[in-house]
Amino acid sequence: MCKQQVHAELVAETPRELIAQELWLQSADSHEGWLKTQAFARSCAVMSMLGYAIGLGDRHLDNILLDLAS
Repeated sequence: MCKQQVHAELVAETPRELIAQELWLQSADSHEGWLKTQAFARSCAVMSMLGYAIGLGDRHLDNILLDLAS
């Protein structure tokens, strides 16, 4: 099985709104859900910027990298 097939299967079995659903279900009301969503977005942004700035690469081998052009 090639990497593109594995990627397609993983995408097909993972709901698109998985993180949003989890944040919503763990919130008592819509305001708390919004606050959790903002906190998640901010923490992802900060960690992405810090990782880029210090040259942090992938820290585990569960990810696959695909170049769909080739």
